Amino acid sequence: MSRLTGQWAKSAPRGAPVLTKIVCAGDISDIKELAAQLGTKVKAKGTLTFAPCPVLLQALITEHVLHADDQLMSWLRAQQQHVADLLASATSSEPCSRPKFRALYPYQRSGAQFLRTAKRAILADDRGLGKTATALLAAETTSILQQVRRVLVVVPTYLKANWADEIRKWTSAAYYVAEGSRRQRDTSIDKYLASDATYCIANYEMLRKQKGT
Repeated sequence: MSRLTGQWAKSAPRGAPVLTKIVCAGDISDIKELAAQLGTKVKAKGTLTFAPCPVLLQALITEHVLHADDQLMSWLRAQQQHVADLLASATSSEPCSRPKFRALYPYQRSGAQFLRTAKRAILADDRGLGKTATALLAAETTSILQQVRRVLVVVPTYLKANWADEIRKWTSAAYYVAEGSRRQRDTSIDKYLASDATYCIANYEMLRKQKGT
């Protein structure tokens, strides 16, 4: 029977271990069958490795009936609880782990859930109903569940400062604003890619210019 384990690394001295890979090892015939189903390749040692994605891990456990060790299961439960707290905070009046989102309305929570689960979607709420906060809640939960590290925000130029304000208001994530001359934009993007920042804010015209050069 194949089993799931984790590869772990320390984030800092005395820091909690960070999951870097999910490893599937065991019966080679099971491994090859799973690799064929997922469209991936078996490693030289007869193992499969996956990015640390809670959604994928849950699917491997429930759909492919694989056993995960205790440490990996603890990580999965922690990630799922983090998302549950984040979504619950949108409507709860009680203190929680992410209190910034507790002021959101139920329709915003529903909208965030819709955006997170859809592969492609348009949030067409009327003006003034808080689409930015809804989108940020969706982005924050997606970054946890699917380990998304980068979010590109493309808006009209006059809304770039507003998005920067909203990111500061609703999240603790770092961001970069791409603006200025071509050289300044390139510098901002290079700094963003080299950092741990989640969000990069750009405008439509800037992307068209970048594509055309």
